[in-house]
Amino acid sequence: MSQVPTGGHSVTAIKLASRIIVWNAGILVAGTLAIELAFGNWLRDDPLRHLHILRGGVWDYEISYPGIAEESRNVVYSRDRFGLRGDYGAPEDIDILTVGGSTTDQRFISDGHTWQDVLSNRFARGGRDVRVANAGLDGRTTFGHLHDFDLWFPTIEGLDPSWVLLYTGINDMFFDGPNGRYDDAHDDDRSLADIVKANSAIVYLFRTVFGIRRAIERNLAYVSIDYEGAEWTDEPLMSNHREKLTERLAGYASRVRQLLDRIAAMGATPIVVSQPRGDSRIVDGRVVGLASTNPRIYWVLNDAALGELRDGTANGVDYYRILSEFNDVSLELCREVGGICLDMANELRFEDGDFYDHAHNTRAGALKIGEYLYRKLQGRLTGTPVAPEG
Repeated sequence: MSQVPTGGHSVTAIKLASRIIVWNAGILVAGTLAIELAFGNWLRDDPLRHLHILRGGVWDYEISYPGIAEESRNVVYSRDRFGLRGDYGAPEDIDILTVGGSTTDQRFISDGHTWQDVLSNRFARGGRDVRVANAGLDGRTTFGHLHDFDLWFPTIEGLDPSWVLLYTGINDMFFDGPNGRYDDAHDDDRSLADIVKANSAIVYLFRTVFGIRRAIERNLAYVSIDYEGAEWTDEPLMSNHREKLTERLAGYASRVRQLLDRIAAMGATPIVVSQPRGDSRIVDGRVVGLASTNPRIYWVLNDAALGELRDGTANGVDYYRILSEFNDVSLELCREVGGICLDMANELRFEDGDFYDHAHNTRAGALKIGEYLYRKLQGRLTGTPVAPEG
């Protein structure tokens, strides 16, 4: 009669494997807890954790879009421990603080070549030390900029700029309320997932190191354009642009007034600059725009009166007229408070190669903007004389 095997060796192996798994899991959990407690925000209050500001990092990546110049392919993008871009020295050295969205941030333009860098360098070449810091944040509208003045800038010890440059409107034309996580700064009624995102060191690492690369792979969520083969028109597809924007413009005006009040409270003078778009130009005194539309960009106009835009029934001329209404509000309010008001959108001429999509500049476009700002500001701003070399 044969003996039935007991399987004792198999049971022992399973127990051993289970112990190894439990030990490894315990080590993993303990290590994760140690990292979170040491580097996360669970045990300390970080007033910036809800503002979605990249801080203390350097990212190096390759980009590509139609017509890109070879020297623009490699981008080194950095933000210091305060969340600012630029070689401005220390916060107390900042003369001009620039505030805006992605057209101020310029993630496709390498350190040293943003329009802020160009402006500062031109002042230096002219014999004056004018330090310019970049506080632009991707996706930000004036809803979020108000949070920046209330929650971010007060945490930067020594920050006392003489001028604050507002470069706003191009994002606000799309929204009647905050632009989701790009503008959110509130801690109320948040889900467990939101709490983890706000406090977890590991999640922050993933979102900053890998998230920005994923955004680059997706073309930063923007749509590049081959301008050389584009079709242009001087005929809009919409009508009554201003009437459709009445409530949205009123809300924007209210927020810009609040921003100007906050700038005054800092003891600074506002510099307000109107914003251009790449899908429209002024040629021989007339406005022309891209004839084609892109619903991926345009659908986010979320007002019922502008619902037609969600169907792509708007072109570059329409967007010029819409943005012009926001620019006019910005400049009018700037003049009311005696600020420095620059209508760059109508004064500076852009060409093929100055934008890589509907709104964002290439390095060539940033150079053009920086040079324009220097020409306009050189006689109006004071700065520390630069000591001659040698």
